[in-house]
Amino acid sequence: MDKNSNIESAVDDGYKQGTTAAIVSIIGNLVLTAIKFAAGIIGNSSAMIADAVHSASDVATSLAVWIGMKIAAKPADKEHPWGHGKAEAVAAKTVALILILVGVDIGIEAIKGISSGEIAQVKPIALWAAVISIVLKEANFQYVWRIGSKFDSVSLKADAWHHRSDAISSIAALIGIAFNIFGGQRWHFMDHLAAFVVAAMIIIVGIKFFKRATADLMDENIPIDKMSDIKKILLETPGALDIEAISARRSGLGIHVDVHLEVDPSITVKQGHDIASDAKRNLKKRYPAIQNVLVHIEPYYPNDH
Repeated sequence: MDKNSNIESAVDDGYKQGTTAAIVSIIGNLVLTAIKFAAGIIGNSSAMIADAVHSASDVATSLAVWIGMKIAAKPADKEHPWGHGKAEAVAAKTVALILILVGVDIGIEAIKGISSGEIAQVKPIALWAAVISIVLKEANFQYVWRIGSKFDSVSLKADAWHHRSDAISSIAALIGIAFNIFGGQRWHFMDHLAAFVVAAMIIIVGIKFFKRATADLMDENIPIDKMSDIKKILLETPGALDIEAISARRSGLGIHVDVHLEVDPSITVKQGHDIASDAKRNLKKRYPAIQNVLVHIEPYYPNDH
């Protein structure tokens, strides 16, 4: 297997692991949604029902991530010469929109519940469901976040934080339910208040990842620290004297780099081409996430700098 194949396989492996993580999340959330809905209905807990809706939205977001990963993993073709990586950012944006809409809906229902004054006594079964949810959702967060961080996947990180927000919302539900059960009638409103807190947290997380996904879709430059690393690697190439211009954008789990590399103006076209090839090869070898590098050779004139 050649070096380019090794580089490509690193990104392909990311899509495979991301797809597996999404499937695990879908199955886990389906089970949790059923448990929470049952506990919320039997236990008369609006906070637990709101938490169940949150878990149901996790199913939808994980499904969106799975679809996005499957599409993004497709190789480049005639119609998509840069590949299908943007599908991953589209999936992340879908996840973020679902989060925001779910949060708004839960918040409205919580406000209605508080203002209506119709607050029922919650049964202990809702309390136990919240405890189970906290443990399972935090474990799910750790699993998906580890894979998302390994491959710097915005959709997996968004999905992971959806799991973390679900765990936090279950903590809020747990507190509200506990006050309702053990605090007496004057604390019964805490169940609805907990549901409102859940809604606020969901919306905040949704907005955060909506902005990140939008930045990827708008081809925003990668972070300055990564750009500095890329410049350093390029200038380590023998014959590369300076960089006139450079840009780098994300496309799914991969990165595309365009650079104007300055070389000695007296060398031959062949020598300039070899320097460009070396720079491209070294960069992809040292930075496996980089899938495409376009090197444009420019003459180097010290007085121009």
